[in-house]
Amino acid sequence: MPIVPPPVYSPAPAPVVASGATATAAPTESAPGATLSGKQESTERAEAWLSAIDEMLKAGLRQDALEEWDKFKRAYPNYPVPEKLRAQIRLLQK
Repeated sequence: MPIVPPPVYSPAPAPVVASGATATAAPTESAPGATLSGKQESTERAEAWLSAIDEMLKAGLRQDALEEWDKFKRAYPNYPVPEKLRAQIRLLQK
């Protein structure tokens, strides 16, 4: 049975900042109208992305995994990553 690589998950595009404006950190409170399902959806997306990166590593797709890791970290800079996966990535980045 052939090994099929997992789908590649891409983050949502970065917000556009007008020339001369500076980007600010995301607010800590939910925006008006935001729902828990939005946060849950974001968490599920992050978890699925980490799972895909882990599957790439297991399949020996090291370069693809590192590229996805870079994209993931830009999209979710403060997201908690399991230490096992973080350690695997650190070894590959050396």
